[in-house]
Amino acid sequence: KGGSEGVRWTGFKRRPLTARRTLGYLARMGAFAVFRWRDGGTGYRVADRYFYDNFPQFTMNGYRQRVYRRVLQWAMPRPDLAFLMMASPATLIERRSNYSREYFEELEEAYRELGDWCDGVVLVSTEPGQDASRILTDVVTQRALRTATASAPRRR
Repeated sequence: KGGSEGVRWTGFKRRPLTARRTLGYLARMGAFAVFRWRDGGTGYRVADRYFYDNFPQFTMNGYRQRVYRRVLQWAMPRPDLAFLMMASPATLIERRSNYSREYFEELEEAYRELGDWCDGVVLVSTEPGQDASRILTDVVTQRALRTATASAPRRR
């Protein structure tokens, strides 16, 4: 089940967010803005990754890291909808037994923190027995109703 390569990510620790990494993220955000501008910026785009996807790999505890995070929050394009699909470390171990439990536990904590500082991210459980599709459908429906209500002409 786990393969012959052994347990991956044993001893995993998040690295500090640095100025170099922040500049790399800013360059990606700039490229995305150019793409959206050239594309006309209309319609819907679906992505299975977004700018904040790698943030859980980093610590943001020091003063500099918090400044870098604020800069990235300011520069990050705001998606119309953002879902973060979450599974418990136990479920992830069942799915990927060649990864260490501590890796999944560290990332679970980091992704929960991400939900706190990324506005509008909806955390969705993918645990067995949870109806993630219903949650996704409900959120999309609510957003569509809000959008339709906001764009409807007002009566006088």
